[in-house]
Amino acid sequence: MKVLTVTHSWPNTHNNTKGNFVEDETALLSTDTNQRVLFLQSLDPKGARNGKALPSSQNIPISSCNYLSLPKKLFPTLTARSIARQIVKEATSFEADIIHIHFLFPVGISVPYFPKELAKKTVITIHGNEWFTLKDHSVFKHYLPALTACSSIICVSDELKADLIDYYPELSDKVTAIPHGVNTDIFKIKTAKRHYDFISVGGISPVKGHDLTLKAIASNPKLREFSFSIIGNLVDKQYYKKLLKIVDDENLTNVSFLPTIHRDEMADLYNQCSTFVLPSRYEGFGISFIEAAACGCSLIGPNSGGPASIINKDVGDKVDVGDIKKLSNLLVLHSRHTFNRQSIHDSIAKRFSLESKKRKQIQLYHNILSVS
Repeated sequence: MKVLTVTHSWPNTHNNTKGNFVEDETALLSTDTNQRVLFLQSLDPKGARNGKALPSSQNIPISSCNYLSLPKKLFPTLTARSIARQIVKEATSFEADIIHIHFLFPVGISVPYFPKELAKKTVITIHGNEWFTLKDHSVFKHYLPALTACSSIICVSDELKADLIDYYPELSDKVTAIPHGVNTDIFKIKTAKRHYDFISVGGISPVKGHDLTLKAIASNPKLREFSFSIIGNLVDKQYYKKLLKIVDDENLTNVSFLPTIHRDEMADLYNQCSTFVLPSRYEGFGISFIEAAACGCSLIGPNSGGPASIINKDVGDKVDVGDIKKLSNLLVLHSRHTFNRQSIHDSIAKRFSLESKKRKQIQLYHNILSVS
């Protein structure tokens, strides 16, 4: 079975952690399918904004090409048509049996411009950010035609699936929830000294709710005794300035910001921490939650999106978005309570295994081919 994976998010020379989960998935599926990757790079009047694609860990062939992208996501139809031309060309050359598109925007909205025979064997995975953050944007009206044209839709959590069906109940028969899995060869419990108390991992943008964590720390003097490390790529400079202002105004000397590091180093860092906290405003799944928990960290996260199904009584606690008082109380609770790291790891490894993810996805591909 030939599968063409299409994505605008892939590890590259500018950001070697971007789209790691897409690279992981193609590597996982490559043992049962013949994979090829098409890495789409946006091109605007200032030139390409992405670096060169880094090689796949399984030496999967990767093609790169540019597509037209205008500031503020203007004229999405032009973007969709530009992307469609590249995908059709690559899929025809590869003789793909399945086209698997990651992210509804920008790549997914190109599907209505495919020939019908290609659209019928196309899968779109919605990861969440492109769904939750663009509902009020003009590109959202392009979503239904794209989802109607494709053969199957994957949502990365049950919560995301439910929200999608609330909007488009007519699509319920073609939507499947397949959560990410965690690589327990990398993310596992190791013998390590606890150098850090709390850790947050997520891009520096309002979506991730880092400001809520800082406000919770500032609201309780007891929390100034513990270290908080925030790790993530700089996505929104103005938001970063806002975070720094909170730190400065509240004299939060126990808070530090660190750049994103390689996943092997990330696994080591998780093992040096006690609790992972990320009160995201929107989270389609939350891979960092399961990676941290696989290393034994207890979890504090939002009672919504993917984390709502990841976090149970065995691994941590949930908080409503914006509830600073409860978030502060949970931080204090986790600072005092010693969780069983092995039990946390076992719960996550059982519920989010890579083999389960692979089995569900391969079956989905076979289902599409049986009717196309």
